[in-house]
Amino acid sequence: MKPTNAKKLCLASLSDLRKRVVAAMLSGRTQTEAARVFGVTRQTVNLWMAQYRLAGAASLAYAQCGRPKGSGRLKPRQRQHVARAILDRHPDQLKLPFYLWTREAVRTLIQRRFHVTLALSSVGRLLKQLNFTPQKPARRAREQNPQAVWHWMEERYPAIRAEAARRGTANLWEDEMGLRSDDQLGRTYGLRGHTPVVDVAGNRFKCNLISALSNRGRLYFSVFKGAFTRNVFLEFLAACSSK
Repeated sequence: MKPTNAKKLCLASLSDLRKRVVAAMLSGRTQTEAARVFGVTRQTVNLWMAQYRLAGAASLAYAQCGRPKGSGRLKPRQRQHVARAILDRHPDQLKLPFYLWTREAVRTLIQRRFHVTLALSSVGRLLKQLNFTPQKPARRAREQNPQAVWHWMEERYPAIRAEAARRGTANLWEDEMGLRSDDQLGRTYGLRGHTPVVDVAGNRFKCNLISALSNRGRLYFSVFKGAFTRNVFLEFLAACSSK
């Protein structure tokens, strides 16, 4: 039997197929028999059974077929409005109950502005078409003074760089931060609705890090305990100059 292309099935039909395949496996059929009877691959049978064992019968159900009610396409002018809103404003500036631009935030914006309801998947496709991707935002202090930053970069820093060149020294861009053994881990994939678990050390500890980067890309760093003091800073600079 030619394997069934599950991607071409209606969601309701696919849900029914998954339930029948799992029922056949639970009744004693092998993966090979279930795959042959229902026209799917053994890998597909194995995947559906793994999801069933982990999440139960709920993992076999799919959403109702068809387009969600109230959905619709946005006109070019409306798409441009959405793009400008994301680029120029934060959600809270538009009185939306969100801090970051997410698919849910964009969907809420579209609902309020154009009275059009889109599925989250449709919002995701819209954002992709508008050349938006999910990214970790850079931090910027609200207290930052753009004019003062411009003055320092355009007038003070060139003088500092010239003085360093005259003395034969390097410009270093320095920062300090704290490190903890229980800091937030990065992201990993897991089955939807089931948070994956990663084993970490149970003993907690913390330390501090000071680092500096030169204009030529050379990195200096030092890990230390205790507070960041004047003496710690001077010792770090002395170590940098000796290398």
